[in-house]
Amino acid sequence: MSAFRFIRCRDGPDFQRRLRAHPGRRFDTLESLDSACSGADRFALITVEADGLAVIPVRLPEAELSPAVAVTEGLVFVGLGDSIWAFSRMRGRLQYQYRMPEIFSAFLRVDEKGLVVADRRALVGLTPGGDELWCHIVDLAIDSVALRGDRASGETVDGAAFSLDLAENPNNTLPNQGRRLIPRTTGLRARLGRLFRRRPQTIALR
Repeated sequence: MSAFRFIRCRDGPDFQRRLRAHPGRRFDTLESLDSACSGADRFALITVEADGLAVIPVRLPEAELSPAVAVTEGLVFVGLGDSIWAFSRMRGRLQYQYRMPEIFSAFLRVDEKGLVVADRRALVGLTPGGDELWCHIVDLAIDSVALRGDRASGETVDGAAFSLDLAENPNNTLPNQGRRLIPRTTGLRARLGRLFRRRPQTIALR
């Protein structure tokens, strides 16, 4: 996991003042991509070392909760509230939001192959691009969990032990791709890139 600083702001004006004064490279704003999200926005800043000091503005109803940050060679991941956000490390662009089954708890493993993430009652495997590989739901709220290879072991809040084989897709269920939300601008950039991708030219020989 990566070292970071989480700065809560009193209100919108305090948020804007702190953001303008921050010397770091600015990332896209961390905010919900789900139009059904409701509640009054709260404001915060996350500063993280990602090719130099960077700042991630936060505008969410859940901004009073504490986040976790993980950095790979190409991406910066933030877990906060009920979601994970992935940003391009180089450009600071928001790539996607993945909505967890419940409230985010911890990054258990993050590398170039993907992520293993825990929330209050589930363990989720994701590709770096946010595609869900599997989701294991635990009967009761998770108190502690640890990974050893492809096996997760831990205890629930009532002291019951559990052990999960993460190489297996539970109940042969299909991954829930509806939990991944993509910014409209990201989708637009991809479509424009395909539309205007240079085609090979044909040169007539005489």
